[in-house]
Amino acid sequence: MRKAGCNDTEIIRLGNQTERVILTEDRDFCQIIFTQNHEFTGVIYLRPGSFFSAFHF
Repeated sequence: MRKAGCNDTEIIRLGNQTERVILTEDRDFCQIIFTQNHEFTGVIYLRPGSFFSAFHF
């Protein structure tokens, strides 16, 4: 489900409500989840520009 344009908190809420894992390059998600104590199903943070080619899709 693509939700470009939604704010991060809304995406976290929708992900948890539908039991989906959030796949993102936006490091704000981790900060929001842990500092604002949101419930979440999961977040996979992709670090763009990794030095290791094994991490590139």
